[in-house]
Amino acid sequence: MPKRTIALLGLLSVLTIVDFDLEWKYGVEYRGERHTILLYIINLTWLTFLWWSAVRSRRQPSFMRNLLSHWLLFAWLGGTHFHILVNCRNICLNC
Repeated sequence: MPKRTIALLGLLSVLTIVDFDLEWKYGVEYRGERHTILLYIINLTWLTFLWWSAVRSRRQPSFMRNLLSHWLLFAWLGGTHFHILVNCRNICLNC
């Protein structure tokens, strides 16, 4: 796995944890505590699995492990983070 992917994963991990901290109150207020905790657990599970996959593909390099790690990383991003950009864009267009 390339070093730039590890750097991207590290940056996204830090930003995700910062987002957890900043959005906790909003999540509990508008979605409920149970829903917010569930989303945090899902994201932390994804992060754990992504780091495991990244470390494994660095220690035992192969094309399939590298492909799987990258696929999982971008699937996680697409499923959990890109919708935030769309929502921000829609909010700005409605102003």
